[in-house]
Amino acid sequence: MPSFEAIGAQAGQTLNRIFAGADPASLQLPKLTATALHVDWRQVERWGIDEKLIPADAVVHFKSPTFWEAHRNTALGALSVIVIQAALIAALYIERQRRAAAELAMQKQRTELAHASRLAVAGELTASIAHEINQPLGAIQTSADAADLILQSGGDRREDLLRIVTRIRRDNLRASDVIRRLRTLLARHEPERQPFDLNTAMSDVATILRPEAERRRVTLDLQPAIVRACIVGDQTQIQQVLINLILNAMDSIADNPEDRRQVRLSAERVAGSVSISVTDHGRGIAADDLPKLFDSFFSTKQRGMGLGLSIARTIVETHGGRIWAESVEGNGAVFHIKFPAFDSTDLPLRSTA
Repeated sequence: MPSFEAIGAQAGQTLNRIFAGADPASLQLPKLTATALHVDWRQVERWGIDEKLIPADAVVHFKSPTFWEAHRNTALGALSVIVIQAALIAALYIERQRRAAAELAMQKQRTELAHASRLAVAGELTASIAHEINQPLGAIQTSADAADLILQSGGDRREDLLRIVTRIRRDNLRASDVIRRLRTLLARHEPERQPFDLNTAMSDVATILRPEAERRRVTLDLQPAIVRACIVGDQTQIQQVLINLILNAMDSIADNPEDRRQVRLSAERVAGSVSISVTDHGRGIAADDLPKLFDSFFSTKQRGMGLGLSIARTIVETHGGRIWAESVEGNGAVFHIKFPAFDSTDLPLRSTA
């Protein structure tokens, strides 16, 4: 069939040569009319003609376009969106992995810092700990010397020997109990989440700190919750927080008269939560210092590092709780802690033995 496009192209070329200055008489017009091959695709399929035999410049009619021919731009756009989304998902996944690794490293650093803080507390309590252990050891030595004298006397004094053996066993258990509590407090372990009785944890804290309170001539008043007060978390870390707060309270009342050196540790179960308070009658906290009290490296002590309360806040918040302080300058301070209460009675409490 004649190709009007090809004829137009030939005419255009001739005119261009004339406009360029060529003599029209010298131009040779094409002898044949330009044609183009037109193919009816329905007939190609009907007669089974091989598609490869059709010239590339043929004009094919009635052929259904392929998906790519019909929707090329749409497909390219969709493919681009998928590639971009895949790249974003991969980037978010990598970022999530990095964040998880960073949080794990941060948690590990917090655990190490908390352990170092407990070791620092142990150093501060060295004199009291040594005294608390030396007392039963000295009593054991005295009982052993008495038993030796009885045996050398040669008399039949079995009842006295039985009483001495009982005293030795009792004093040995007392020393072992002190060491056990200290090992539990100072041991390096991963934080755990188990239900435990807060009253029991407070009692252990009072037992650990009572020798230090006696050395400083401070009255440590323990007021456990009237009803069972259970929370979920790491008992050792909660004890660390309480020890830190009580030692700070003891420092704040060091200059008080002996009859006013009192620190009260109390707990209360109220409306689905457990509240703990550490109260002293010391010099209090300045109003300007209250907002910065739990910041890292902020301390009101001359030799303080400013990490104790910061670590305490981190531990409390990790357990889903809140810690804050109230104070009247010159009239003492109260540190409050509030945790969600554990109400289920189906799970056993963690043993403290």
